[in-house]
Amino acid sequence: MSELLRMVSECLHWAEEHPEGEERFDVRAFERFRSLLRIGAGLTDKQASWVRGVHESVFGEPTYDNLVSRGLVPRGREVATPEVLKNLPLKPPQVAAKRRA
Repeated sequence: MSELLRMVSECLHWAEEHPEGEERFDVRAFERFRSLLRIGAGLTDKQASWVRGVHESVFGEPTYDNLVSRGLVPRGREVATPEVLKNLPLKPPQVAAKRRA
């Protein structure tokens, strides 16, 4: 079973057990995704990303490995800040208060 099909099936199973939580995602869309995945058709990148995001929000487990924050990816070389970016304001300009009539 592919990873996406497993995630879709788990989300649909969760929706069956928690009918009050059905507003968290579109169950009909997940049923279509499951049908597509079962016949061997893939999902678009956007659909796959949405499935992963819903699965993560429902089950609270990340569906990716955050290698950077775990220190497993070497940090790139430091680059000096260009002169043109050094004189930018620290805060955005404030909008003048509207005058009362």
